[in-house]
Amino acid sequence: MEIGSLALEIAVLGTTRFTAVKSDQDAQRVGPVEFSVTSEPLGTGCLYRVSVTNTSRSPVPIRRAGLGLLDQPKFVLESGYQSWSPVRRCSPQDVRPSRRIHPLMATGCYHANHLGAGRTLASDQVALWENEVGQGGVCCFLDTQVHLSTIEVSSPDSPTDPSVWAWALLDRLVVDPGQRIQLDPLWIAQGDSGTIYSEAATHWGAVSHARVSKPSPASPRAPGWCSWYQYWWKIAPDQIRHNLAIARDHSFGLFVLDDGYQAQVGDWLAPNERWSKSGSQIGDIAQDIAEASMMAGIWTAPFLAGRKSQIAREHPEWLVRATRGAYPRAMVYNPVSWGGMVYGLDTTQNAVVDFLIETFSRLKELGYSYHKIDFCYAATMPGRRHQDGKMTRAQGLRRGLDAVRQGIGDDGFLLGCGCPFGPAVGVVDAMRVSPDVSPWWNPTALKWPAYPDSAPAALNSVRASVLRSPFHRRLFINDPDCVLLRPTKTRLSEVHRRTLHDMAAGTGGFMVYSDDLGLYGRGEWDQIESVAKLAHNTDTPLDLRDPFSKTLRVDSSGSTLEIAWKESKGSPLSGLGWRLQSGGPQSHLQNQPGESRDANLPWSNLTGRRD
Repeated sequence: MEIGSLALEIAVLGTTRFTAVKSDQDAQRVGPVEFSVTSEPLGTGCLYRVSVTNTSRSPVPIRRAGLGLLDQPKFVLESGYQSWSPVRRCSPQDVRPSRRIHPLMATGCYHANHLGAGRTLASDQVALWENEVGQGGVCCFLDTQVHLSTIEVSSPDSPTDPSVWAWALLDRLVVDPGQRIQLDPLWIAQGDSGTIYSEAATHWGAVSHARVSKPSPASPRAPGWCSWYQYWWKIAPDQIRHNLAIARDHSFGLFVLDDGYQAQVGDWLAPNERWSKSGSQIGDIAQDIAEASMMAGIWTAPFLAGRKSQIAREHPEWLVRATRGAYPRAMVYNPVSWGGMVYGLDTTQNAVVDFLIETFSRLKELGYSYHKIDFCYAATMPGRRHQDGKMTRAQGLRRGLDAVRQGIGDDGFLLGCGCPFGPAVGVVDAMRVSPDVSPWWNPTALKWPAYPDSAPAALNSVRASVLRSPFHRRLFINDPDCVLLRPTKTRLSEVHRRTLHDMAAGTGGFMVYSDDLGLYGRGEWDQIESVAKLAHNTDTPLDLRDPFSKTLRVDSSGSTLEIAWKESKGSPLSGLGWRLQSGGPQSHLQNQPGESRDANLPWSNLTGRRD
């Protein structure tokens, strides 16, 4: 694959773009800066190292810098920058123009470059595609020490025009005269799409020093439990202790207190009135979990502060400000459980970093060794921060994540959620790779139009977890979100529940249940035992065979998960068939002799897929 062009966008008043055709020279001048591009072989592809030097006499604020690549993509795997971002297979023309009308609260949540939403098809950090002749292509930034990144894919009018632009998002970083900035390394390869997808994740993890050797705290044999999908924000101490007793009797290994215990978002050490009246403190729950021989886990959203929180009232200077105006930047609007607007903390400030270290050190002292940190994208949402021009959004997020890690210690287990992947690799141990699962199959009213694949729904959890499976044990432990098996108080059918169960087992085996365990009967416990026997060796690096086919196959060293899209007769919807097998790629042993887990399930149509 050939580099065709270099481009630079600077921002003073508005945006000015400079573009130059790549030559054979070691350096190429583009506008007021000089590009230097070097390359070296790496595996089946090539590693590019790019630097920009300000050769002018004035400071240059750079919005983004990019390389244009020549190819003819026909199918693209769009994967946004954080856990809940869109993950889908589509054509380069399918840009979903309706995304343009959405507010920043949506586009900034889902895309590294919110300005491109609905205007270009972009996949953040890594893009995978298949061209007109059936050859796969991949473009992957292997680190995020300097910037966020996005890869735009199009169908140009001329084969000499770049169809793929790999952009380093520099967020108006000011480059002084004579200063040189080294961009994050870029790996480009062609070949079998499934093979190069896995290889890209392997190189990404190696360069970013991924934490992938730690044992999983939740497995099919010693699963975890989470309070959220049964009790939501109304969780109470007596409900925790009820489930804790049952989990102990069934040899669970992890127990997680999710959202709903805190006084306000941001005040993580102060319990709310419901908890205070019960006489229980969060430290008491951690002690109860430890006495039940389980790892104690707790949920927080470290980079958010509720409007009524103590931290927002006492330290308004810590809040990210709107791009225009002096008011705080609204990151989330949740009138039901959070009381309205929630703002972002400016992680470029030393005082905020100190607060994070102190808070998480205290949670560790209380007995929590498993930390689920949520809504982490708030640290990368556009807004005004203390270090604007000196620090990119990626660097600000990494600073916040490093503070959390320092607080919990190297031995603490850190799970990112709603978190941009790039800056988190090397800090987190596990990462949510899908939208919220929820006790319903199809997306409901809890969605933004034009983002149906990002809405809370079991369907979306399955899709994203399968399409991002090669990240497992290469970048982090993949978290496909919780398994919901309860036969009542749910809109999931038995087939839906079994699909979720097998999917979690076949995409790495990170198994966390989120039901009132008292609702389980013999059938649910037998199913848990069955999957534990079947998924005994799925927690290995995963390969996604032929990512653009109707039937997707996820291989671990000891199992195979097949997900097949097939048309349902007489219905405009598609069906889903699935099968989880032990024995890995070389041996296809079904769950039981002669049995295959297949069913027609409602599934959203996927555009641009190959027959």
